[in-house]
Amino acid sequence: MARKVCSKCGSEKPRSEFYKNAECRDGHRPECKRCFLNYMANRYDGRPPRERFAPRSGAELEPISYVYLIKLPDGTPLYVGKGRGIRYLRHAKGTHNKSLAAAFAKFGDLPIELVKWGMTDDGACLFERELIAKIGRVAHGGPLVNMTDGGNGLAGAIISEETRRRRSIARRGKKMSPEYCAAMKAAASSPEGRERRRRSALQWHASMTDQQKRDRSVLISKATIEAMRGRPS
Repeated sequence: MARKVCSKCGSEKPRSEFYKNAECRDGHRPECKRCFLNYMANRYDGRPPRERFAPRSGAELEPISYVYLIKLPDGTPLYVGKGRGIRYLRHAKGTHNKSLAAAFAKFGDLPIELVKWGMTDDGACLFERELIAKIGRVAHGGPLVNMTDGGNGLAGAIISEETRRRRSIARRGKKMSPEYCAAMKAAASSPEGRERRRRSALQWHASMTDQQKRDRSVLISKATIEAMRGRPS
C-alpha cells in the first residue's frame, strides 16, 4: 500500500489517510485527514460571522449549530452538512440527495463525525463552505456528493401554511425507527436540549407584542378556570 508523509504532523501514513484532491500532484492533499480536520475546526474561532442574511429570529445568533461529515465504511468523505439537534441522523431516514440515499441503501448505517459544534448558524455556514471546498465535490474531482457548495441553508426560515400542509400530508402513515425515536428523546431530555427549549421560550416571549401577551394571558386564565372546574372538590 502506498504511503505518504503528512506535511503537518510529519507522520508517515497510508495514502487512504489523506483526502483526495485532483489539483495536487499525487491526487491527495498534503496533510493527513486528522490534521486537516483539526485545522478546519480551529480556522474560524474568534472570527466574525458573515452577514449574508438578516436574522429572522434569535435562533441564528445562538451557538448551537454544528458541521458534520458522513463517510463511507472505508473512511472516504461522502457528505458535509450543518444542523442542530439530531439533524445529522435524519439522512438515514430519507434524503433528496440521490447519491447519499444510494449509499445508505447499500451500506446501511454510515459513520458520521461531528467535525465542529457550538457555532452560530452563520459560523456553521462559513465552516461548511470551507470544508466542502477543501475536500472537494464530485463535480470538481473530489469525493463529496453534496449538490451545492454549501452555506446556502437558513435556519429560522419562514415556512408558508401551504408548505406545512403538504409536508404534513406526505408524512402521514410513516413510522420513525426505534433508534430515531430514542435519539430524539435523548436529545430533548439532555441538559443541552432543556436549555435550548428555555432559550427558545424566552426569545419567543420577548418577540410578542403587548396585545399578544394580553391575549395569551386571557387564554391561560380561561384554561386554568376550566381545569379547576373539572377537579373534584
